[in-house]
Amino acid sequence: MGKLGGLGKLTGAIGHVIGDVLRGLIEHDAVTSASTIAFSLLFALFPFLILIVMATTGVLGAEHAMSLERDLLDALPDHIAKTVGPELETVLATRASGGIFTLSIAAILISVSGLVETVRYALNRAYRLAETRSFVFRRVTGLLFVVGVTVTLIAIAALGVVLPMATRLLTRLAPDIAANAGAFDAVPTLLSMALLAVLVTALHVFLPPHRLRFFAVLPGVVVTLVLFWLISAVFVFYLDRFSTFSATYAGLAGVIAVMLFFEFSALAIIVGAEFNRAIDDWRAGSGHTPVWPAP
Repeated sequence: MGKLGGLGKLTGAIGHVIGDVLRGLIEHDAVTSASTIAFSLLFALFPFLILIVMATTGVLGAEHAMSLERDLLDALPDHIAKTVGPELETVLATRASGGIFTLSIAAILISVSGLVETVRYALNRAYRLAETRSFVFRRVTGLLFVVGVTVTLIAIAALGVVLPMATRLLTRLAPDIAANAGAFDAVPTLLSMALLAVLVTALHVFLPPHRLRFFAVLPGVVVTLVLFWLISAVFVFYLDRFSTFSATYAGLAGVIAVMLFFEFSALAIIVGAEFNRAIDDWRAGSGHTPVWPAP
């Protein structure tokens, strides 16, 4: 009887949380917010990638910058990468002049800080939080956020320099261990996955005006990462077998596909925030101290 009672409470809690998430998505116009984020992301994508490649070129050289570019594109579904990759190559082919670097910096200041603001706005609505910080403070913190991501990506690219050197040194010092050095090949991929998890966590922790603890946002982060994986798999399956984008949008088919993928991904982030808030509301109703202030 006790087990049935515990199962009933668990089922009730899950139903309560899922219901709150669905109500929150509707009440807070989650689809509209996701569309806005998708547009801002598309607008900021090329300036951001150009800045990443140029900064990596300056620190590590062109070869490693191109390697990082390929790794970033490989993280996207094939159809998306095939749309973005050639256009990015075309833009980067003109970077020999200093003007393009100045232009990309200016574009970063406008477009990427705007992207961070759209994500901040969506998270604030999902968490039922009122923004109290000044416009200048939000823009500056948004740019610092971008700088942090840039530095992290360059550090990952630096592994392309460090790992081969470490492998050669290991081969000389410990040949038996070096026979299994191929395991190092998976390190950049694992770090890229870890970076995505850290990035999503940082969005929840640092963007809202109410500073959130790691364990308070962890459930929503896990939900978002699982949704990212599902969205990528379903999107690739759909484009491979059922897509009619080319017939409907002609030459714009690639851009529309990118926008749609970005919109679903943005919606996954919002769902994660709604999930965290729904859990907190349920806990507060069960007598626990809430993490977030009442709306």
